[in-house]
Amino acid sequence: MKTFNLLILFICLNSVLLIAQVAPNQKTLFEATEKNEILDIYLYAKLYKEGKEFGEIDSVYKLLDKGLKDANLKAMNVIAYGTAIDKLGYHNKALDILSKVNSQLEEYSIIVQSEYFCAMGSVALRSMNPEFAANQYQKSLALIVDSSNVSKEIIQDKVVRLGVGLNALLKHKEAMKTFERAMGYELLGANRNSLYLRLNMALTNSYLGKLEEAKSYLLDALKRIKKNKDDFAELRTYGNLGDIYMKQDSFYLAQKLYRQGLAKAEESGFKLDAFRFEYCLSELYYKNKQLDSAYIHLKIADSISNYYNTNVVSAKIVEMDMFHKIQTEELEKEMNAELLKLEAEKKEVLFFFCLLLLIACFVLFRQLRALREKNTFLLKEQLKSIDLEKATSNPKLKTSNPRSDYSTIIDALSLEIGENKIYRDKGLTLEKLAKKIQSNRTYLSDAINSYYQKSFSQWLNELRVFESKKMLASADFDHYSIEGIAKDVGFASISAFNANFKKITGITPSYFRKNRSTPV
Repeated sequence: MKTFNLLILFICLNSVLLIAQVAPNQKTLFEATEKNEILDIYLYAKLYKEGKEFGEIDSVYKLLDKGLKDANLKAMNVIAYGTAIDKLGYHNKALDILSKVNSQLEEYSIIVQSEYFCAMGSVALRSMNPEFAANQYQKSLALIVDSSNVSKEIIQDKVVRLGVGLNALLKHKEAMKTFERAMGYELLGANRNSLYLRLNMALTNSYLGKLEEAKSYLLDALKRIKKNKDDFAELRTYGNLGDIYMKQDSFYLAQKLYRQGLAKAEESGFKLDAFRFEYCLSELYYKNKQLDSAYIHLKIADSISNYYNTNVVSAKIVEMDMFHKIQTEELEKEMNAELLKLEAEKKEVLFFFCLLLLIACFVLFRQLRALREKNTFLLKEQLKSIDLEKATSNPKLKTSNPRSDYSTIIDALSLEIGENKIYRDKGLTLEKLAKKIQSNRTYLSDAINSYYQKSFSQWLNELRVFESKKMLASADFDHYSIEGIAKDVGFASISAFNANFKKITGITPSYFRKNRSTPV
């Protein structure tokens, strides 16, 4: 009974000492809260770093949780708490803790969400589920990588974690590229993750067979750790160096490092790391034909694995993630329903558009057909009218009863048209024509209006068009271009000719020439 009381007293004293150590850090943490610098898991992780037993870590959590008011800050503390518990090997307990954040994850900031996925990845990795771990690390990085409100150190940390996941999946070349990407952040001032980044680059070099490069990184890491104590990094360094020496068949060096790592794991309370070193020692002794020692360490490793039941933990992780998958699937279903609705509306619009297009094509076809029939009719009429127009163009065949004193002007005009082809003059004006027939502008205009019932410009354009029709209808002028014919009959430009020909005949000159063989 006395021994039991002493044990309780010892635990209480340890808790008091731990709280005394945490208190100054807690003050710093609350001061950082006021400056909005608190959403950084690194600050919390430092407070849980010294805890070697569940009770110690739990005391730190309760102390911090009591002082934090903001929901995001409380969630960050829960994640740090769960991660610290997981490092001690209490995976199921860690998942129970993380489930507090999981149940309302979407309500927190993206930094909290990112840290949650990162923590789940770490639990999965320690529970021998590398595929799920890499998936969670990828989610964690994707949430914050493009955010301007997240520090480079936090983003760099998530890049490093993704590399760790890729290594666990044996995708070592991809992992090395990821770590090199993380190194790029150091140029931007992100140096907080420098030690772990180099440890992971060492491990990756080891996987890729570059053992001397890996050793160089690890020995440098040990020097850094001596200056800045980090139990977790020290364990990783012992383990990775031991692996390299085992590959190089340096039995005693590998054994020494694994035993140092095992002692450190037991001292620090990292139960799963103890499993890792027991298993490595078993492999080392087996490789060195020391089968009894290999069996003993394998049995110890197996008992640690069974005690912490990593298979059950892995299943529980998947179950927790399923919660989000179900939510995501529900959201996807809603989105798919909307997409199907939009697709149906799109098809309906497309159907009506096609129907309208079909109707438009039909109407256009009818119009083109009507236009072709109209043009054919007009062409026939124009071909028929050529001889008639020759007759009616004779000034002696009057279209009205002009005054007798206009007959002299009309006869003179007829002579100029028939013999001198005065219409070919591109610059022909009423004044110029009156001068030619020794009349005046007024008498000539009245005579044309009276005899032809047209203005001078109408009469002249019709005369020119009539002459062009005769040329277009005859194969003798096929060596003339349409523009050549237009200029020959007196039009100053092809555009003026086309416009007047279309206005007077209803069809174009080119159509007239092309279809002149149409039966009349």
